[in-house]
Amino acid sequence: MLNIVTLEGRIVSDPETKHVNGKEGKEPVLSATYRLAVERDYKVGNDRPVDYVTCKSYGAPASFAQNYFHKGDLVIVSGRIISESYQKKGEDQKSYFTGVQVKDCYFARKKAEAAEPKDHGGNQEPANIEEKKTSVPEHTDDDMPPLPDDLYQ
Repeated sequence: MLNIVTLEGRIVSDPETKHVNGKEGKEPVLSATYRLAVERDYKVGNDRPVDYVTCKSYGAPASFAQNYFHKGDLVIVSGRIISESYQKKGEDQKSYFTGVQVKDCYFARKKAEAAEPKDHGGNQEPANIEEKKTSVPEHTDDDMPPLPDDLYQ
């Protein structure tokens, strides 16, 4: 069966990192968790609806995210959809988490490049364009279920 996903979106907040238990007998592994604001490919009125997708990465992709990803960056991630259930301590009800386990992650483009006109070899002088300020759509933590502290321990 095939479970592959690729998303392009803006990082909603700086990645949260921690070390989690590795496989039996192995060293702890770095884990990074962050959310992407991913626009849908259609408009409702003048706006595009936005989905907030939680991304989790381990090892090298987590280290890359920790060192280079920041709120507002436009990135591309690829990996697989994960869906897990967990139960909080002291509660009887199960909660569910669905997100992306990231295998590869990249910058989509630099912020300055997004604002600059492309030179296609013509004789036209590029217009002076001020650097665009990127904005991340507002959201609340109510949009996604909370992640438990002991999900991967």
